[in-house]
Order: sequence, then structure tokens, then C-alpha cells
Amino acid sequence: TGVNSKAAGILDQESNFYYGRAGIIYDISDRQSIGAEVSVSDQRLPEITDTQTEVFSPDNLRKERALYDANNKNERYSIAANYINKLDTHGSVFKVKADYSRNNSDVFSDYNNGWESYLLPSMNYISKGDTLYRSTSANEREILSVGPDISLRLSPQSTLKAGAKYIYNHMDDNALYEGFQSGVWSTAADYSLMQKYTENIGAAYGVFNSKLGKITYQVGLRGEYTHTRPNVTRLNGNDTTYTKDFFS
Repeated sequence: TGVNSKAAGILDQESNFYYGRAGIIYDISDRQSIGAEVSVSDQRLPEITDTQTEVFSPDNLRKERALYDANNKNERYSIAANYINKLDTHGSVFKVKADYSRNNSDVFSDYNNGWESYLLPSMNYISKGDTLYRSTSANEREILSVGPDISLRLSPQSTLKAGAKYIYNHMDDNALYEGFQSGVWSTAADYSLMQKYTENIGAAYGVFNSKLGKITYQVGLRGEYTHTRPNVTRLNGNDTTYTKDFFS
């Protein structure tokens, strides 16, 4: 085809990560104890990519340069707590456990792509152009779960276990895209949006284990209910909101 190209690029990336965790267990008595743990992490990832390309044809030279500048930030917080009560000396136990975590992620990006064309072999200038745009995204995640569990040793052959759990899940995502044209930044409405999702889950279970002679058997029952509510708001007006319920 008579078309050749050469390219060169530079990637400058730096990662800063911090993490901390602390926990404690306290024995209320010989049979009761409580515990808690907290963890925190923070990551920053700035990045610059600079790529230059030259495309040769028999009578034309096209020079391109793409510059990408991004700053990524991610923060995470979590806490866990539990309570344990040994009800007897035969293995019966009552527990309550709770967990919460939150994650925040932000990305800021700038894009600059430019090109110039020349005639060969004279290198007379033909034309040029560029594309300049930027984006910002913010994402938030939350998860909470809490529930009790109990295990009762009814006899040397029989055990009854039961428990319940509630889970809250929430997501909040926002994205904004902008382009630069005629000296003005304008929003790209087809790509910019705000998205929220909330989920509530409730579950309960019960299991009975026993032994009759040489036969071991188990009987159990479990139920779950989920309520979800997604919501998407777009700057172009194409919004979406609905609610769903699930039973199992």
C-alpha cells in the first residue's frame, strides 16, 4: 500500500497506597465476648501518557499526538463487629455479626488529540485539527450486613440452627463528559449520567439435624426477600426508574 508509520510514547505513572487496620477482642466473661475491627485504605494513581505517531504515504505525511492526563483516587473504609455467647458447655452458641464497608472512587481525565498533514516531498502544510475533551467520574459503594445466628445442642444426636440477615447495598455513580469546541466547554449529554442503585435484602433460615438409629437426617427451611430500586438520570432526558421485588 506504500503506507508506513512510526510511533513513540511515554508513560509516567505513580502509585501511592496507604493501608491501616486495627482490631480488638474483649472477653465479657468465660462465655461472652465482643470484637471489632476497623480498616482504612487510600490509593492515588496519577498517570500521564504522551504518544506521537507519524504516518507516511507516497505523497502525504500525517503527524499525530495524543496526550492523556488522569488522576485516579480510591478510598475504602470498613468496620466489622461481633458478639459471641456460649450458651452451655455442649456447643450451643449465639452470635451477632455486623459488617459495613464504603468505597469512594474518583477519576479525573483530560484528553488532547491533535494532527497535522503535509505534502511530500515538499512538506507544504495542508491542514490540521485537534480534539480536546475531559471527563469526571465519581463512584460510591456502600454495603451493610447484620444478623444473628444461634446453634442449639438439643441432645447428643440433635442440633437446631437458625438465623437471619439483613443486607443493604447502595451504589451511586456519576459521570460527566465535556468537549471543547469554538473556545467553549460543552457537556456531552448522551454520555453524562447519574446512576443510583439501592438494594435491601432480608433472609432467614432454620436447620434441624438429628440421628435416628443408624440414619442421620436433616430438615431445613430458608426464605429471602429482595427489594431493588435502580435510578438512571441522563442529561439528554432519557431517565430510567423502576422498582423490583423478589421472593425466594
